[in-house]
Amino acid sequence: GMSAMVCGEDTIALHSPGEDPAERSKLRFYCSWFCPCAQRSWVCLEYLVDAGLTDYTYIPIEPYVPGVNGQDTKTPLSLEQKAEKFPDFVAASPRGLVPAMAEPSGVVVNDSLVCCEYLADMYPQSGLMPPSPADRAKVRMFWEHCASQVIPYFYKMLMFKGEQREQAKTDFLAGMSFANKRMLEVSPQGGMFLGGNRFSLADMALGPWMQRIPIVLGTYRGFELPR
Repeated sequence: GMSAMVCGEDTIALHSPGEDPAERSKLRFYCSWFCPCAQRSWVCLEYLVDAGLTDYTYIPIEPYVPGVNGQDTKTPLSLEQKAEKFPDFVAASPRGLVPAMAEPSGVVVNDSLVCCEYLADMYPQSGLMPPSPADRAKVRMFWEHCASQVIPYFYKMLMFKGEQREQAKTDFLAGMSFANKRMLEVSPQGGMFLGGNRFSLADMALGPWMQRIPIVLGTYRGFELPR
């Protein structure tokens, strides 16, 4: 099972780069702590660490122009600025987007789904991807549904106003309703997507956004998921 709950700061501190030469033998994980897409891969990495299968070094990527006195600005760094500030990161992720990973062997991986699938392929014994092709297809179809029919409308509810926002809410609820129905079809007893405590990539398709629904949509849009 997952270890006792620790906060993100502790996890980052535990995996921050040190002077130890052994660091060079670990996968380097480029992440912005607040990014839900990056959190998908980060949770999978932590799951593998917990299972004793691998370790990694956390490389923080701050994608915004720094403000005065450590104040955050929300002005994104240009790709050129990122390449200057984080050359290894941009080598691993040419569009300058988190998450990205770099292996000591020189293999680089970017995009949250590709990073997650890479970890599942590297450690098949982890169950991040289930062994049967039929179950794998279920995981992939659920991920695709969340990526195209749920997550875009989460952001549209935040960005749009008026009728467009109402439409985004309708579409978001439709996408969530289908996801809920699908989860119950796959695992009527509840638990993880594949049932019980079988953690897989499907649980990360929506996981980081589920946490944000009450915090972000609840706070800024007065939104509640229907029971």
